[in-house]
Amino acid sequence: MSQQEQVRPEIQSIRDKDAAGETLTTRELFILKSRTFPHSVDFLEKLKGEKEYDKRELVEIFYAAARYLDDAAEDSKLKIPKKKHLMNLFGRAITEVARRESSESLEDIITGELKEITDTALEATSDDDSKIFFRQFGKGAIFRDIQHLAHSVKDVFRDSLTTMAYGMEMFLDKGEISNLEELDSYAYYVAGILGEGLGKIVRIVDGYEGLNYSHARKLGKLLQTTNIIKNIREDIDARARFPDSRIVFLPKEMYDPMTPFDLVYSSERKAKKLRRITFEGMLSIAKNNIEEAVQYIIRIPKELNGYKAFCLHPVITAIENLKLMERAGAEQVFRGEAKAVKISPYTFKKITSFVPDLIRSGKADAWIEEYSVEPSKYSFTETSYSPKRYARWSSRW
Repeated sequence: MSQQEQVRPEIQSIRDKDAAGETLTTRELFILKSRTFPHSVDFLEKLKGEKEYDKRELVEIFYAAARYLDDAAEDSKLKIPKKKHLMNLFGRAITEVARRESSESLEDIITGELKEITDTALEATSDDDSKIFFRQFGKGAIFRDIQHLAHSVKDVFRDSLTTMAYGMEMFLDKGEISNLEELDSYAYYVAGILGEGLGKIVRIVDGYEGLNYSHARKLGKLLQTTNIIKNIREDIDARARFPDSRIVFLPKEMYDPMTPFDLVYSSERKAKKLRRITFEGMLSIAKNNIEEAVQYIIRIPKELNGYKAFCLHPVITAIENLKLMERAGAEQVFRGEAKAVKISPYTFKKITSFVPDLIRSGKADAWIEEYSVEPSKYSFTETSYSPKRYARWSSRW
């Protein structure tokens, strides 16, 4: 059993429900494909302010829909032209779903565009959980949930998801990331736009006008660029097995005239030097988002503590992952060594238990500002060198 499944033990019950022929809920699909993020989403309900709107269900629908795009574009073995077609079909379908009243039928979409995009994705995946996700996605539960939302919220879903689909289609057409600026642009389309969308949802359902959407985009881009760095080896291995099936995320300007495969696999001294340069450049793009992501969190008032915790949890996790990878260095990250690219279950557990305590203390703003400036001062990891370090500093807050 993977460390993620130890975090979310209900995964097997979701698989069993699918095997029995039952239709999964949007929440179950969300949990199936987002093993650690549901902990962040749970805070929306568990820590919500007295008058704060419970946004857990909205966020689960939003991210479950976005997950289809992410998986279809990045994880399946489909050739790029087919993936571009799926992005286009999805954009058309979600636009029509958002337009329709809740009383109108979606059967033509479910048996038309939705059937095509799920059947095509199913043909090209061998992962069992992805098969469950695509098959169940095709039953239309997520589209029906979107259809029944308020029109103002549906408009945000439509705008965010169609922009995401457009960006993915555009970068699939390019096939590679040319430079660091394009890496930042890609992160905007696949995650920054979702961060902005969530800020707009808060404005609609909570009536809070004080969020900076530019900062919201930075938060999304921080999470996305961190994941791209974590998955350098996994992504290039997949590209090697299935040519012309996915985007090469390594910025070409950093290692030209080498091929991305030579960059990753070669043992030559030149390749090692370029791996370091590429790694440092990608780290800089991720880190450039931290300050404004933190300012976004600080601007969330205590009346919206559920949303504040929801944003805080993945940001801490991303910063801890960046610390881990920077400490490990380019060679271990490019080899994809688990100890270099994934924080331990222990560390994740400590972060998850620390966030609600910090939120309830009322000191979250002061802590996240101090932590973001010098994250090396803090450690969620208990080691033989500093077994009590976490306990000492966490007690301050």
